[in-house]
Amino acid sequence: MDLVIQLTKVLNSEQKAVMCLDLQLYIIAKKIQWHWPDLYGEREIVLLLGPLHIEQAFLRMLGEYMEGCGWTTIITHSGIATSGSAEALMKVTHIKRAREAHQITAAVLHCLLMEEFTNSHPEGGDIELQQWIDERVKLSPTFLFWLWLHGFFLFDHINYSRWLPVHIFDLEQLERTCPSVHQAFSEGQFVVNKTNNLFSSLGIDHAHEQNNASVKGKGGISGLTHDPSALRRWTIGGPEITRILNEFENEEDDDDTGDFGSHHEQKESYQMRFLQHCIALKDSFHEFDNPFSLNQEELIALDTRVAISAEGVAALVGAKTKGSKLYTDFVNERLLERTKSLYDPITKCNTKIFAAKKKPSKCTAVDILKSEVNLFSRSFVVSIARKLDLDKFFEYENLSYPPSLAVGGKMRTGDKNQLTLILETLGQNPQGEVPTQADAAIIDGGCLVHAVKPRPDQKTFTEYVKQLLGVINFMVSTLKVQRVDIAWDRYLKHSLKEATRTDRGQGKRRVDLPAKDKLPPDWEDYLRDDQNKVELFRYLSQALLEKCEGIQMVTNVDSKIISSVPGNSSLHGASAEMEEADGRVILHLQDMVVHGGSKTVVVRSTDTDVLVLLVSFFPKLRDNGLQKLWVNYGSKAKRRFISIHGIASKLGDMKSVALRGFHAFTGSDVTAFFGSKGKRSAWNSWTTEETTVAFKRISDPLSAEDEIDESIVASIERFVISMYGVKGDKSIASARKELFASDNKHISAIPPSKAALAEKIKRAAYVAGNLWGSSTLLEGPTVSPEGWGFTFSDGWKIVWTQLPDVWEGVRELDRCGCSTQCGTFRCCCRRLGLPCTPACKKCKGNCDNKPKTTHQTEDDDVLGDD
Repeated sequence: MDLVIQLTKVLNSEQKAVMCLDLQLYIIAKKIQWHWPDLYGEREIVLLLGPLHIEQAFLRMLGEYMEGCGWTTIITHSGIATSGSAEALMKVTHIKRAREAHQITAAVLHCLLMEEFTNSHPEGGDIELQQWIDERVKLSPTFLFWLWLHGFFLFDHINYSRWLPVHIFDLEQLERTCPSVHQAFSEGQFVVNKTNNLFSSLGIDHAHEQNNASVKGKGGISGLTHDPSALRRWTIGGPEITRILNEFENEEDDDDTGDFGSHHEQKESYQMRFLQHCIALKDSFHEFDNPFSLNQEELIALDTRVAISAEGVAALVGAKTKGSKLYTDFVNERLLERTKSLYDPITKCNTKIFAAKKKPSKCTAVDILKSEVNLFSRSFVVSIARKLDLDKFFEYENLSYPPSLAVGGKMRTGDKNQLTLILETLGQNPQGEVPTQADAAIIDGGCLVHAVKPRPDQKTFTEYVKQLLGVINFMVSTLKVQRVDIAWDRYLKHSLKEATRTDRGQGKRRVDLPAKDKLPPDWEDYLRDDQNKVELFRYLSQALLEKCEGIQMVTNVDSKIISSVPGNSSLHGASAEMEEADGRVILHLQDMVVHGGSKTVVVRSTDTDVLVLLVSFFPKLRDNGLQKLWVNYGSKAKRRFISIHGIASKLGDMKSVALRGFHAFTGSDVTAFFGSKGKRSAWNSWTTEETTVAFKRISDPLSAEDEIDESIVASIERFVISMYGVKGDKSIASARKELFASDNKHISAIPPSKAALAEKIKRAAYVAGNLWGSSTLLEGPTVSPEGWGFTFSDGWKIVWTQLPDVWEGVRELDRCGCSTQCGTFRCCCRRLGLPCTPACKKCKGNCDNKPKTTHQTEDDDVLGDD
């Protein structure tokens, strides 16, 4: 800095020194300025943060912003770059190439934007471009993403976040601190010109880097570092030799006017190459999609069609406001008001848009264990000084949810297939009868797409539809059926199954792949996303209806039911509101029997729920003429036929209907399984007619005014007590106490409390009676889940119990926090009429509020009388 100041005084004594630096040297120089303001302050030397280094940092930030959006795939597909060099462009390993790639992209995006604007308003109109942009930004996050960019703060470039505002602040004050330098900057000085074209002026650090590259050549100082004499000669002579060579090469370009030639980007060859790259990139965008033409509410990666999570969309929408606020706050707090030190830590934003991930749910296993240890240790300490009613203690759950039905607040899951194996055993026949002919067949559409995966050689959905038609036609020819119905699931917002689907795993959202006729690379992952399946099922139902020949096909497109032969089904044109395909299977089956006169029907499914519903509704359908009902169950080598009519015959009509209630109560996709009791244990405990009557009652269709009878609740309580192996006529609380005390059971291995069991019965009644019980009705479920073991709060949530947990319910567990003697009513223990115990936080029981001695009477304690 001394040298620059001295040289400036020699060359131009009227001028203040200007020094151009990269970021690391700029940081050191600013610290020197602030430490010695008289010698090196802003009025003595102007520090200029190198424009080339700022550009490189900005391009890197741009690469982080575009990570995962599909740009590298599109630019590789266009032929402008290879896959490896495209990734290098994102990381800006070569500034010139990265700049050029982004210039081409910016030009193409502008063309695409104007193209979509023109297509949206072919006849013109009064709408202005900016007005149209403002409207589209509100509708499409993808439009917003490709429209504008954000700042260093958002992407955690901490050094530039800290020092670039300082540099900008200095430049804003430059007119006051160094007017002559400010005037020179305004006139475009302190740049390097290789031509007379002002637009191509270079930053000083840019020219310096170019000179370094010219001086170093290909070898640089390699091989010279061990010879000081040779290194000194190269250091002095190298730049001069390079200057002489450059002047000789450029001599022919000089003219009398001093024009040093045109910029290299003005040459025809470069212009043609730039135009060719723009055309190629634009064509590549069109092959994937014009980002400004997308109308989806999701933010979409153009190459994979993956829809980004809500967290990524939120980061994008709030990015501009958040980045501006962070910058403004930094300048105000650290440079203007100076309420914070410049060196105080800058909180990272961790902004990720396409790379955003949902926060994983916190593991609560340790918290649960701590709660249990705390509960029982305190119970032991309290029991020394207070009489603890254990029956009352076991009327409550030790957490806000019953551990026997939930883990970490989430519903326990289990193996539904156990019930399938039990029912299959009942339906076996000694003759080994299997259907060779049927009047009609029903296919569970979700089961079909999971069982029939696209072959490796298939690339399009058109090819996949042909594969599905082959499977359907084989079924038709084998069973000689005249009618095939396909039932597809619907995926509704705020579904009761939302939590179950989330626990099964969330796939990547791939938008409009069927419309693009392009199969996803990972079929199983594709089927894990609900919206993917909505688009897929809609596409498949329409495509199969169009291509089916020689058979009657009845299927649903979303909620609307369509028949390829309209007169042969009473459902044609109707709207069925049920969500699940299992209910639709029953609705279609009823139509086949009642309207079509079918006597033998085959259902293709691998869902235990479908099996249960078919058994449950068979008595009603049999009375309408159905004779034989088979389920083609399993996949690949394990596919077999299960006789529904055989199962129903073994169970009897009442138990067949009651099977709905049994299945819903012991665990399904919407209701919790018991912690240590599976379907087989529950089945083996279902031995009394009283239990059958109770399950039959909760299987009956519900009305809004219905309530569960106390007698039904008592019957199911006795069933649960029996299932857990407790003998005798005991209450749930007594059974819980006995199991916990005698068998040393974990708290999750004993039955839920009476209050929790009551809510579980309500949920089972709602699922069995309302969701499944209304399967024969087009309008579907008519009763709201509210009050039936569920409550709505940003989606349907389970109500585990109406009672508080044991900490609030059993007052004997209370402890005071008194720091002085507990002789007044300010002590919560005394207010409750309880003595203090060693569990109390501060007094530890060593206070005036002692337990009553044996010679004290009840009248001696006034608080006890209260």
